[in-house]
Amino acid sequence: MCKGQVNLVPNPSFESYIACPNNQGQVNFSNGWFDPTFSSSDYYNICCTNNIAGIPFNYFGYKQSFNGNAYMGLVTYHELIPNYREYISVKVTESIIANKKYLFKISVSPSSIWKYATNSIGLLLLNDTMGIYQYNQLPINIATDTVINYMITDTIKWQSIQVEFTSKKNANYIVIGNFNNDANTSRIQINNSTGLAYTYIDDVFLAEINKDNNLIAEIFTPNNDGYNDTFIINTNNYIESTLSIY
Repeated sequence: MCKGQVNLVPNPSFESYIACPNNQGQVNFSNGWFDPTFSSSDYYNICCTNNIAGIPFNYFGYKQSFNGNAYMGLVTYHELIPNYREYISVKVTESIIANKKYLFKISVSPSSIWKYATNSIGLLLLNDTMGIYQYNQLPINIATDTVINYMITDTIKWQSIQVEFTSKKNANYIVIGNFNNDANTSRIQINNSTGLAYTYIDDVFLAEINKDNNLIAEIFTPNNDGYNDTFIINTNNYIESTLSIY
């Protein structure tokens, strides 16, 4: 999360739940979240007592949570099923307004037991999610507001990535997943298992950026890996302040 910003995403780390997950495809067990295309996106929580939807062991691998006791997971590429995709969606707490600037931030990590890692985690803004169920197992054929094109290959550590964008529309829902078809999805082989890419997701953040509420990122890792290498503070917005870097 970024200090001074109001996160528009309810239940951003999926901690609040209606019921403890015990199988695949139970995204709607996490309060507010749902699977907009009725595919098979997954919800994981430490409360699960089996190795299907549990943490750290589950059907798609081994992964500790980034924040708290829960996270989501979805297929971003499938070698045997052309253009197969999975998504998660939630209604934001305040309407997103066209022509305003926003920050989108998300923590991701590929599963270590499947063949590929991919890029192209996208954020889609919609007024209503009715109708996109027709894209079951196919990329949602609607232009996204932003796409994070980093290749995420670290299966051990979570990587927090962020992007700023100006919204092209008014919206009340966000949808997260890979909106590119197979031809436009970059992938890297990470092992020799079954040919799919599966991505764990945690700590979703979306906030408006404005002059009176300046952004200061909490994460700064200047190691030239392309993730959070730099940040800039507009000192014109501060009369007196203290900055600490740990």
